[in-house]
Amino acid sequence: MGYCSANLDNVLMALGRRETGTAKLLEAVDAYRSALTQQDPDYSPSDWALTQHNLGAVMEMIADREEDAQSARLAIEALRAALKIRTPGSPDWASTQASLGAALATLDRLEEGAHCFEESVAAYEAAVSASVGHLFVQRLATTGLHQARASTD
Repeated sequence: MGYCSANLDNVLMALGRRETGTAKLLEAVDAYRSALTQQDPDYSPSDWALTQHNLGAVMEMIADREEDAQSARLAIEALRAALKIRTPGSPDWASTQASLGAALATLDRLEEGAHCFEESVAAYEAAVSASVGHLFVQRLATTGLHQARASTD
């Protein structure tokens, strides 16, 4: 993936975070999917995993905003793909685990009978454990874990 393409993907995601709708997020999805057609997980696994992670994060935002369970399932799929490549226990792996926890929690909220809550908590706990010494990732995972647990009270 070219440098400019990667930046466009990330700029669209950043703009999408700021808006209340999903137009820029949907553009980011298209850009990430396009990037994945140009990436080879065997040649550049870390780039491929990062793109999968970002695609999953954007899909989770869309799922949350549009209350769309299918987008949550697509987020989970992309994040699990990234986890197959990322080194367990690394900060990147922890970040992806935290994002997976969020996507699972979103699916559990949106789809009756999804039964993803326990898996969401487990993903957040794995992220917290793996993020020791990496304050940002640890805060992200801990916040998500507390939110997930509070949603059942």
